[in-house]
Amino acid sequence: MAAPGERPGGWRDPPAPSCFGLSRGRPDRGKETRTVPDYELIYILDPDLTEEQVTDAINRIVSVAQGGGAQVEDPERWPKRRLAYAIKDKREGFYVVTRMQASPPAITELDRVLKLTEPVLRHMVVRQEEEKKPPAPEVKAP
Repeated sequence: MAAPGERPGGWRDPPAPSCFGLSRGRPDRGKETRTVPDYELIYILDPDLTEEQVTDAINRIVSVAQGGGAQVEDPERWPKRRLAYAIKDKREGFYVVTRMQASPPAITELDRVLKLTEPVLRHMVVRQEEEKKPPAPEVKAP
């Protein structure tokens, strides 16, 4: 009779990898507190869009981000501005700045969707640095 974890013929079942949620080798795993990083999304929309189309494009992008589990602040929409150089033969565009808290996979999906969204001329997602508190000043005893 084969021992537990052993198959006939001497073959053994492989150990369960830790990527399946088992905390082998790290007893403190799962106790770490992770905060969701803050991101800032900046994108430029086609200047030929109507006000309604711009609003629809912004709402569509926000819904994609929220669908990935992001917490999105209200997008800050700037008026039509002149670009430093032509992008897709356009010299102007509507800038939109959106701040959000999201997981890295949600940002990857958002980036993929923005690349495929036709009215978006250019976009950039930037991870915000966490504010580091300065160390407390040392008090010397007299």
